[in-house]
Amino acid sequence: MPGLDAVFARVANDPSFADAIRNDPAAALRGYLLEPAELGRLERALGLSPAPPAPLFRPRLDSP
Repeated sequence: MPGLDAVFARVANDPSFADAIRNDPAAALRGYLLEPAELGRLERALGLSPAPPAPLFRPRLDSP
């Protein structure tokens, strides 16, 4: 079964697929094998989750 990379590739190439995920995620993602953490990433990428995206760079604790 395809995973998160396949979902992101399809979203990038088919905006209606992103809309389908927003409207009925269970139906749109049928046939994809996604772990709970991957579903969280997808929700954040599509703006469905209220949490902000994780920062790319975190300050070092020992830096001035």
